[in-house]
Amino acid sequence: MHVLAAVAGLAVDARTDVYLLGAIFYEIFAGAPPHDGATVEAMCASVLLSDPRFSAGFPAEAQLICKKAMSRDPADRYESAGALRAAPPTVTWVSAP
Repeated sequence: MHVLAAVAGLAVDARTDVYLLGAIFYEIFAGAPPHDGATVEAMCASVLLSDPRFSAGFPAEAQLICKKAMSRDPADRYESAGALRAAPPTVTWVSAP
C-alpha cells in the first residue's frame, strides 16, 4: 500500500499504516485478503476502485473498524494505530505484556 499510495500521489503517513492494519485485521477475520487480483495491475485497481466484501459471519464491530481503517480517503481513517486502538469502546484488545 505504501508504494500504491505514493504512485497515486497520496501522502504516506500514519494513516497509510492504519490502512495496512485494517487489511491485516480483515484477513484475520475473513481468512483472505481484502483485495485480490491475478496481476499487480488488477490488485491495484481493486484497492483503488472497490470496497472489501464482508461475509455474513464477519463480526459487525470488526466490519466497522475495517471499513474506517481501510477508507479510501485517508482523512476518514483513524489518525494513528493508537487512535484505532482507542476508538472502539466495545472491542476488547489484548494488551502486550
